[in-house]
Amino acid sequence: MSLTKEIDNLTMILPIRGEFSLPDYFALLQADQSVVKGPFDLCSCLEEGYPAIVFSENPQDHGCPFYFSGAESGRVLLTPKFPVDVADYDRALVFAEKDDVVCFFFARLEYVAEGVFHYTPAPELFQRKVRAHKRLSMPGHVVVRKQDARTFACDIVDFSPGGISFKSRNNDFAIGEMLLLEMEIPDCGVCETTITISRREECGLSNAIYGAQLRLTKEQTKKAEHLYLCKKGEQIQNLSKNSASRLHDLRWRD
Repeated sequence: MSLTKEIDNLTMILPIRGEFSLPDYFALLQADQSVVKGPFDLCSCLEEGYPAIVFSENPQDHGCPFYFSGAESGRVLLTPKFPVDVADYDRALVFAEKDDVVCFFFARLEYVAEGVFHYTPAPELFQRKVRAHKRLSMPGHVVVRKQDARTFACDIVDFSPGGISFKSRNNDFAIGEMLLLEMEIPDCGVCETTITISRREECGLSNAIYGAQLRLTKEQTKKAEHLYLCKKGEQIQNLSKNSASRLHDLRWRD
């Protein structure tokens, strides 16, 4: 995954949808210390060209990248980055990042003109604070130990110095349960800490994705930040290499 502002700022911030219905996914976000605002001033909240992620009612939809194309007559204008089926996005949940918050609202599609989707937003805008460190999607493994000494091997989904998500098969960790976690990031290092399970999302028949808060000591915080910066730097380097390679290919064709 690249670290461009266009999509990744949002995808790193938002919790994984799993297979939640749109109302259930919304409830998950709303419950996370969201602030309800009244009817909002579109011109001050949304700027043309800003990226957005739009979720359809299909539980399998993990978000489609759009761009804001302005506002007119009380409607939000959104342009998909890639061709999409108009019928899929008749009713949607729209996300945008602005300053230090993520804004999100329900919207109903009125019509499409010249590729621009004209949405009528719900009268309420919801906000949640952006994490100080955005989650990085990454390969890696964690070993989770329960208080009764049972041990489980799990796969990392995403990680930041404040929290982690991991996928587990046929295991059942309870919300609020405290566990011991050993995290290994390839080519970066290892960190051990205790965690508290904060959410659980179904993922297929036997898998679940768990979100957890890291309970770090001062020394563990340094290790976690080192792992995070190590992996983030690696992704930035890969992005730079890929960009240089694409530029070389374009010049070669020219």
